[in-house]
Amino acid sequence: MPLPPDRFRVFKFDEPSVGSAQRLGHVLARIDHELQRSPLAVVVAPMGDTADWLLDAVAAAAQGRFDEADAIVDRLAQLAVDSARHALGAPAAELQGVQLAVTFLVMPLRKVLLGISLLREQTPQATDLVLSFGPRVSASVMTAILRGRGVEAAFVDARTWTITDACFGDAAIDWPATEALLHARREGWRDVITVHAGSIGQTADGRTTTLGRNGADLTATLLARGLDASALVICSDTPALMTADPLIVADARAVRHLSTLEALELAHLGAPRFHGRTLLPLLASGIPLLLRPTADPDAAGTRIDAAGAADPTRLTCIVALEQLALLEVRATALARPTPLGLHVLAALDADAVQPIAACLAAHGQAISVVVSASSAPTAIAALDAALTDPLAEGLLEPISLRAPVTLVSLVAEHLLDRPELTGQLHATLARLGVPVLASNQGASARSTSVVLDGHAAPEALRALHAAFNLNVLAQLIPGARDLRGD
Repeated sequence: MPLPPDRFRVFKFDEPSVGSAQRLGHVLARIDHELQRSPLAVVVAPMGDTADWLLDAVAAAAQGRFDEADAIVDRLAQLAVDSARHALGAPAAELQGVQLAVTFLVMPLRKVLLGISLLREQTPQATDLVLSFGPRVSASVMTAILRGRGVEAAFVDARTWTITDACFGDAAIDWPATEALLHARREGWRDVITVHAGSIGQTADGRTTTLGRNGADLTATLLARGLDASALVICSDTPALMTADPLIVADARAVRHLSTLEALELAHLGAPRFHGRTLLPLLASGIPLLLRPTADPDAAGTRIDAAGAADPTRLTCIVALEQLALLEVRATALARPTPLGLHVLAALDADAVQPIAACLAAHGQAISVVVSASSAPTAIAALDAALTDPLAEGLLEPISLRAPVTLVSLVAEHLLDRPELTGQLHATLARLGVPVLASNQGASARSTSVVLDGHAAPEALRALHAAFNLNVLAQLIPGARDLRGD
């Protein structure tokens, strides 16, 4: 069905897509392909590894090494100019304009880094300000390239319409204020391609913030909602949401269609392709999300919408989170009944340890908690401190730790209507001789999870993929191996 010509479409391009001259060519070809279909808004992430470069720059400046930080700014500026040179075919006049624009844009960045080096202090607020230059340079250069190719384009600093709180590094959106600004601007954007610097915002008093993990995706979903877009298209090197990690499951294939709520379930389970915050604006507005490869505009990719796939009985996927740790706290046989689960979860929350899953025994006197392996030492210290007295009195057994473990979860829109899926999960693991260390039913009734020994998980995942012969998604938590390449 053709898209209504009067409704916006929003395209978001990830870091690799704009990180090299060759890949930038694919982005420009994609924009050319989409130009005549409807009003277009584009969100771009920082070019390539420039976010990491800027983190290195602010760290060097905070240690007084301004020359090193300034050299990183030179490298960022050179990448931007080189990308423009390749895209424009190096016409001198147009390239000179890009060079001047980049030079002008990074001048405040050099001043900020100089100030940090003089103070020898790196604050979250200063770090966010430095990081904001990555997407701003990327969007400015993209705008200049489009104009050089004869396309009417306008650079938009997303801070002018994204209003947040003051939680620097992971700011929360003030949607009413953001929505009002988008509504006031959107009619003026119909006759021009707007290029928005993703992942940044500002507080009500004008301080720059960043939006945390998948921040550019969040910018895109907010923009799509505020513009009442017909669709949001996220373009990357990954052609679609794959059914499995291809380095583990050789016959992995694409998931063509799932619901927004299923995607949200994957986000809660830690799949790095999604973040819960990026999906909520689409859930509220009903706007479909299309995952597409940048270089192939005709590829099917993956569609995520309110309805999901036509078959309500299918299993959508299996998500496997690696590099986890399993903690168990258990009362002794002689201990008096206590709200053990409440105490354990409160202790973890006080030390900002986010449980990935938790399982409370029926009698309430034992609890198993899954956390990332990297946060396990903090979790153990928090529990030792919070439970010092009952541990000393012998009312609790010593806290046990098992790592690495993997959390394997079935995800389906109507999981409770398919009890055989859970049975098949356990039966397959039993045939393999892989013990289930803990299990958990998702509160949304769209997932059920088991905890397995991490060393046994790859074989188990391959066996489950074969047993279900359905869409299987194997992804990794942040900080674990990232095999997606984006």
